[in-house]
Amino acid sequence: MSSSFDFQQAEADSPHLSSAAALHVTCLPGTLTSQRGAKTTAGLYRHLVRQGHAAHLALARDKSASDNLAGGLIVMRHACAQSRIFLVAYRPWSWLVALGSLGIRKAFAQSQDLTRLQNAAKQLGPHDYIVAVYVAESFRRLGVARQLIERATADAKLRGVGIAVDTTLTNESAKNLYQSLGFKESYRTNVSVQFTWGLG
Repeated sequence: MSSSFDFQQAEADSPHLSSAAALHVTCLPGTLTSQRGAKTTAGLYRHLVRQGHAAHLALARDKSASDNLAGGLIVMRHACAQSRIFLVAYRPWSWLVALGSLGIRKAFAQSQDLTRLQNAAKQLGPHDYIVAVYVAESFRRLGVARQLIERATADAKLRGVGIAVDTTLTNESAKNLYQSLGFKESYRTNVSVQFTWGLG
């Protein structure tokens, strides 16, 4: 099925980044980033790519499709500027939207879980971190997510670092996929599990 898709690493001015952000919001609706909206997510994507992080995109070769974006993977690269202040402060009113949708309790719980995962990641060796991977519903079960992750791990290996990712404990398909690609469980919270690849 790899012949059905083209894979690219998007530049900051790529028109596909807005589509990728919208797909992120559709496929991962319960996350804080998604709740901040597609425009905010697109701005965050552009900022990250400008800072040297990577947006891997899968495009269906069937140009008759109304939108040929099949999936995306966003990775924070080791040793690139992260600008956490920008990520938090960008379009600050979007946080009010997220709080209104999720509720304060759920948003706080997600923030706590994310902090625990970030603290666990600090104990790891040099690594990239996959912050989002998603596939449009019409392109699922075609190996798109696997190929996107393989591109991220190949890029990390080329640069001499490992890679980490997290998913919810209830996401069996994601956990099985990571394990089939050689990722090992490194940490878990009450909500999430963190996996690593190439880190011993």
